Amino acid sequence: MTTWLNALTMTLLTAGLSGCAVLNGREESCSHCQGISAQTGDVSACVTVPAGEPASIGTMEVTIREGKAQQLLQLERDGTPESIWLLPGAGHQPVLVVMTRSAGSGSYPVLQRLEPVYGGYTESDMAALTHEQMQGYMGHDRFEVFDGQLYRYFPRYRARDTNVNPTGGEACYRYDFSREHWFQCPPYPQSGG
Repeated sequence: MTTWLNALTMTLLTAGLSGCAVLNGREESCSHCQGISAQTGDVSACVTVPAGEPASIGTMEVTIREGKAQQLLQLERDGTPESIWLLPGAGHQPVLVVMTRSAGSGSYPVLQRLEPVYGGYTESDMAALTHEQMQGYMGHDRFEVFDGQLYRYFPRYRARDTNVNPTGGEACYRYDFSREHWFQCPPYPQSGG
């Protein structure tokens, strides 16, 4: 469901880059970032929308820094960048996930993943929800990270529900990067902290 278009990658070496702050386990804005940002260990990421572009569609620039190395990717987007996460991947580098949200009544999200590869990051698809998991789905998703895991919640709608009044309960799924699948989870996972 997610499409990747026109990725432009430039790897630059820079020095003296400021880092992002992590406060109470949550990523705070980086002093060098004029958009949304995240950091884990010595990897930080910043997502910005070029000046003059409409908020609902266009491109976004993703800057990833690891130590003195910097990579810039220019990605197509359908929606406004809202969240960014650096999550544990299969190797020593984290996986980067950017969530954009549409301007429509369902506020539908699009997740775009950047996977670490030798010398940088590259675009990689995330699995979509299955047909069964989408039953009663009309958007309004929210995402949270618990213990390095990405969780997705959304209201379930029944046939006669209005957009503002879902009556089918709340769905919860956890993304498994090793199996490339959304798995059903308890409604409120407990942090193992």
